Amino acid sequence: MKQGIKLLIDPYFWVLIACLLLEFIFIYFIESNILNLMSSDLEKAGTHLIMIVVRSGLFMIIVGITAWRYGFKGGLIISAIIGLILAPHIIEGLSEPIGYSYIAVYFIGAASGIALSLLVDFRKQAENKLEKQVKMRTAELDRELENRIDYTRALVHELKTPLTAIISSSELLKNHILDSSPMSKLANNIFRSAITLNKRIDELLDVAKSEIGILKISYGLFDPNKLLEEVADDMSMAASKRGQTLIFEPPKRMQYIWADRKRVEQILHNLLTNAIKFNRDNGKIILRAKVEKGLFAVEVSDEGKGISKEGLSRLFVPYYRLESDRERLSGLGLGLSLCKKLIELHEGEISVTSVVNKGSIFSFSIPIRSSPQSKE
Repeated sequence: MKQGIKLLIDPYFWVLIACLLLEFIFIYFIESNILNLMSSDLEKAGTHLIMIVVRSGLFMIIVGITAWRYGFKGGLIISAIIGLILAPHIIEGLSEPIGYSYIAVYFIGAASGIALSLLVDFRKQAENKLEKQVKMRTAELDRELENRIDYTRALVHELKTPLTAIISSSELLKNHILDSSPMSKLANNIFRSAITLNKRIDELLDVAKSEIGILKISYGLFDPNKLLEEVADDMSMAASKRGQTLIFEPPKRMQYIWADRKRVEQILHNLLTNAIKFNRDNGKIILRAKVEKGLFAVEVSDEGKGISKEGLSRLFVPYYRLESDRERLSGLGLGLSLCKKLIELHEGEISVTSVVNKGSIFSFSIPIRSSPQSKE
């Protein structure tokens, strides 16, 4: 019942019915009337040849549409139906050349239509096979990604458990040792290194989550200007240790926005950390922020060695690091790829411009929202 209803509402079915009616009308009414109007045998022969071509073409269209829509079996069935339509003419006209022309039309049209049916059927089989292969490969990739995230979570858990104890112990140790003590520097080094390692582990888990689409952001209302000031103050100390100067140029006006404060802070820290890492000694770093066209826009510029065109093309690829930095600098190459993903989750954009031996400018912008769902 359902298949019958599905067939009746299928537009291709009614196209076939219309073509069959046209074939029937053409054979039993139009063709004989047109031939009767012809006065000479030559005119009749020429007209009859044209009729054969038209009938064959119409036959091929009917069988071809059927095969394309309903498969090879459908093409065979429709060929048999047309054969029944032509049968009376064939039987009646066997004593005349016209009868043999009907036989020729039928076999030419049937052979061409069935050949087309086979081609269509083979193509559908190939498409179905390819679709199954794609589904199987997709399922394999999904399993591999799930295994990867499971492995990453297990790895993070195994690393975080002892690391939490190291961070707590080193913090307690550095707070109880006098700054003048020789052990104070060691305790501070252990604490800073543990904090850095903890951030690297968090980045590794975030990237793994982003690869399978489960990395999320949590919207909240906050003052971005205050966040920028806090990050600038925090990173100024790191810059000054390398003789660098971090200049903060706050926006002229800034309202509270809806965004993930923790993630925006993470983006700013990553960009400024990279600027300090790749800047020249005693160079300047400028942190700019502004509001334009409904966007909260931030720029981080440095006076470092810059990035080549080849490096720029792969800069946001996970685990990618410039060849010249692999031996000299630490890191997994996850920071920028993670920044890009976090900005995109905010429906924002990130870009970079760089001139070799002069420096780089990283820019990102996110929409200013008055609520988690709407843009201003």
